[in-house]
Amino acid sequence: PIFVHAKFLIKIRKKTFRLLTVARFRPEKNLFMLLDVFKQLDASFSFTLIGFGDQEQELKEYAYERCKLSQHRVLFIIKPEKQMLVQAYKQANVFIFASKTETQGIVFAESMGAGTPVVAFKAPGAQDIIQDGQNGFLVTSKKQMVNRLQELQTDLKLYRMLCKNAFATGQEYKIEGLTQILLHLYQQQP
Repeated sequence: PIFVHAKFLIKIRKKTFRLLTVARFRPEKNLFMLLDVFKQLDASFSFTLIGFGDQEQELKEYAYERCKLSQHRVLFIIKPEKQMLVQAYKQANVFIFASKTETQGIVFAESMGAGTPVVAFKAPGAQDIIQDGQNGFLVTSKKQMVNRLQELQTDLKLYRMLCKNAFATGQEYKIEGLTQILLHLYQQQP
């Protein structure tokens, strides 16, 4: 639909290419790796980390003091209201994720529901929803993630295609659709 394409054009035309992650600030989420990736990107990128957890202060110190990243480019949002979280998904250009132990990948479906493609490390939860090169990318190294993010920033045709496919994937995870699938499975039981 034309509406979907217009929405994605608005995302790409913003001056700053916005990266987002939503996660608990815990070791298994591998957030320091995402900061390492981000520090390799130029000033046209920004990064928002949304969540909470016992690594909050350590992550902020790593970002601002050790990596010398600006608070204008790296923003931490702690326990936002639901509406603010929805807006963050919509405003992001790409959702990034580094956990190698994700089980359900709900944040991927939420991101894609906003038409935001995902670049994540190849892991069980990510592999269940991300179709590499179709609605996002699965990567195996920091260098690969940096390269994919730079590619998405510069290749408008690829970016639009991933946004469109991410949005379609996200629609598959709406409550109404999942309820119908569960009912269908239930009705097939002897």
